[in-house]
Amino acid sequence: MHVECVRGGQSSEVMKQIVFGTIRWTAAWAASGLFAGVWMMLSKVPPIAQPGAPSNVGFYAFWIPIGLVSGAVFGLLLGLIYGCVLAASELLLPIQGSSHEFAETYGRRLLCGAVAGAAIGLAALRGTEGLYVTLAGVTSAAVSGYLNSRRARSSVTNGERKQ
Repeated sequence: MHVECVRGGQSSEVMKQIVFGTIRWTAAWAASGLFAGVWMMLSKVPPIAQPGAPSNVGFYAFWIPIGLVSGAVFGLLLGLIYGCVLAASELLLPIQGSSHEFAETYGRRLLCGAVAGAAIGLAALRGTEGLYVTLAGVTSAAVSGYLNSRRARSSVTNGERKQ
């Protein structure tokens, strides 16, 4: 197998895709973490199992920044690994032709999401719980692929209207 080197303009485009993709994933997971933090605060989830936990909601407000930061860090790691694996797979195994089959459109993204989730989940948790993080990577890749396909379709539609 012969792999061509990525040249100047193409490498900057790949880096731009990785950086902006990572930022999108970080923002999405930070929003999810923020939502989880608010939900945990309103549900009054105790930080540790203690019998005399206060009943006011303000005591549980620490869950909001914890959820936000942990979601953002997870999204940053997941997005960075996903972007790098996706760029490497596109470089090493380019798509042949312009088919719009499901496997060619979403298969690569789902596989890269699974690899990114497994890299984090199995390395950090070292057990079967890591499969949940792998599932989070696959789900994120599916959502990202769907949003990217909608964006690509709308840009093609808008391009056709301008002509």
